[in-house]
Amino acid sequence: MPISLPSTLRNRLIEGITQALAGCSVVSGALLTYSSQMWSLHELVAKGSRTAQELESCLGDRHVTDFVQSELSSHRIGAWTGDGSVASFQQVLGAHAPREWAEGLVAALETLPWQYTAYAALPGQITTAILGGQSIELTSTVKVVGVADLPPLPSPPLPLTLGALIEERPEWHMECLYTQIDFSGYISKNRESATVHQLINSTFSLYGVALASGLLVHHPWIVTTSRASIYGSQVFKVEGGGKTFSTSLDFDPSHVKELDRLGHFAGATDGATSVGIGARFQTIGRVLAKADRRLLNASRWFFDSHCGSSDQVRFVQICTALEILLGDERQGRETGLSTLMANRCAYLLGNSNIERSNILSGFKQGYDIRSKIVHAGKNTLSSAEKGHFHYMQQLCALVIRKECNELTT
Repeated sequence: MPISLPSTLRNRLIEGITQALAGCSVVSGALLTYSSQMWSLHELVAKGSRTAQELESCLGDRHVTDFVQSELSSHRIGAWTGDGSVASFQQVLGAHAPREWAEGLVAALETLPWQYTAYAALPGQITTAILGGQSIELTSTVKVVGVADLPPLPSPPLPLTLGALIEERPEWHMECLYTQIDFSGYISKNRESATVHQLINSTFSLYGVALASGLLVHHPWIVTTSRASIYGSQVFKVEGGGKTFSTSLDFDPSHVKELDRLGHFAGATDGATSVGIGARFQTIGRVLAKADRRLLNASRWFFDSHCGSSDQVRFVQICTALEILLGDERQGRETGLSTLMANRCAYLLGNSNIERSNILSGFKQGYDIRSKIVHAGKNTLSSAEKGHFHYMQQLCALVIRKECNELTT
């Protein structure tokens, strides 16, 4: 449902944006420089109000400010002269332009949230051939599709904005499967809106569940860049029954590097049949449909623990995933958080007193290493500590897998 602005707030926003635009300057006939008012437009909406909450859900806490600046970045001011001249907004565009533009911006704001579909190449070399070209619906908003189900990408080079670097043209890769995620919100021009982060979180949570469940497996010794360039998300805006290309979202280089090292394990037990691997996808779909935010967040941190920039960062990331899964702030204050989590992990995974005792000891040892990293700034990990990191990863995968099994049985 579109955001509804009370009439008094709507008028206040139009007036505030009008004044902010009137204070802007235009350099060299084309480059808009913002007035100080342009950086505080979000303060026109009462913090904590229902409208603020609706705006923050897709735009973040600087909602109106970020939306206006993002939309202005695609407005054409004039031809670039390059002479360094400075003129006021009204001098270049006319006395009525600030209010006209403000009214247009507020009208666009009221159409939020916008509908999008994002496509990202699925890691793990699970190709269209393995699934026989079929698509698989995981949830009402998430699918796995082949190239035949993808919308066309823009054929000419993407238009360049002033001062932008030349971008590579996105392209589909015929052999790849793609995750298709339908979502609503707002994709800002700088690709930093709350919706962008939510999309990335959803994508990496899916990868984390796939890793923990064994559909994908991480091969740290593989060195290849044959597929690295394909990883990212191509986003389309959905309107009028069609899809129009919106933007390309690049993944962080540390994620891209590890995505290229993922393989699929399902073929080893399912004979690489489309039926067997398809069934595993369906199971992951049931998990995604039923999982709470806690499990999805933990899966994202579990995936990130394979991609951190250093061994210490990755160790903290896997411990964070375990805290999300096993922690309880209130009870942790009473018994000690690491002790609480160690006991929960031991009794969740251990089938005998010996197994539970071993898990208790191993978990506490892992948290001792984490404490040295976080509180003492430990710079390097010994070979034994690196080995213990993988033990903590295994514990986390087992906890995630156990919770997933409970959701699907």
